[in-house]
Amino acid sequence: MKLETIGDTNPYPRFDHDLAKRLNKLAENPSVSGTNSEGRKNNSGVVSQTFTFTVDDLVLRGNDDFYCDDQNVGQKYKGLSETAYVGVPVSLERALEWAGKNTGIVATLPLLIAGLSVAHANNYLRQRWHTAYSEEVSGIDTEGVYSKGKPIVIVQHVIQTLLPDRIRKAYSEGLIVQNGAKLSPEEWKNVLNANNPIYTVEDVKKGKVKNPFGNYRVVLDFETAKATSSDYQEKQAFMTNDLVIARAGTLEYLEKYFDNIQSNNKVGNRHRLGEVAPRVAQGRVLFVSSDSYGFGGDSNLSNDARFVGVSAGGARKKFP
Repeated sequence: MKLETIGDTNPYPRFDHDLAKRLNKLAENPSVSGTNSEGRKNNSGVVSQTFTFTVDDLVLRGNDDFYCDDQNVGQKYKGLSETAYVGVPVSLERALEWAGKNTGIVATLPLLIAGLSVAHANNYLRQRWHTAYSEEVSGIDTEGVYSKGKPIVIVQHVIQTLLPDRIRKAYSEGLIVQNGAKLSPEEWKNVLNANNPIYTVEDVKKGKVKNPFGNYRVVLDFETAKATSSDYQEKQAFMTNDLVIARAGTLEYLEKYFDNIQSNNKVGNRHRLGEVAPRVAQGRVLFVSSDSYGFGGDSNLSNDARFVGVSAGGARKKFP
């Protein structure tokens, strides 16, 4: 009998890695200030398309119809129990397919934070939690990208490693105790040696991230990140939290985000870094709540999920 995965049985085609690469390339340098698309010739004379994505595109025209709460019924993935959720790769697959057809992108955590900083209470961003197109990985810095030989955390905005088929592989292999994906030495080396921009928390504080909504990494010391509170935090603690800042990618929207969704002057920022062994390279995707629960870096990779697609300057879909 042929073993089937969700990608074989659902109505969406199996994940196209080339599509993800194309969309990730688009996310590297989208302008976020303009309103029109334009074709530009590169040095070889080939016209390449550049697109603009604004916070308004997310707030007024975002599409979050990709919710998936499938469970591992029948143990499609032998590494998971039958009651485990397996919606993350399916939701992401659907969002990427939609983005590919609509010249769009999938919203990263910094973009979702920006949207939540201005969204009214009746907006879809404030009505339900969402999964971010951002991943958080940790391990030993074997390549000296930050501090050679020391444990580090890398927040990668625009997912590079935990794409749908890789998440399915993690399900089949079995997740680590903290319900993240264990990365192979080669995968971890690829994370460290990636050719996208890498920034420190100090770079973020100084506004050096050129495209906060695009494809880049923020690196910080594991022990520093581990020491941050995984709970609700008052404003001053939240705004100066290094892990919060790495996840936000820019300070531009952070205070307004806090003010807009806070409860009793507190917002949460959660992680499981106090439970994981830094010598074991591992990762998970990030979530963001619609309210003061805040950033979910403690959520299981075996979870339901709701990614958000964004197309530039499209017609308003259905949201206020």
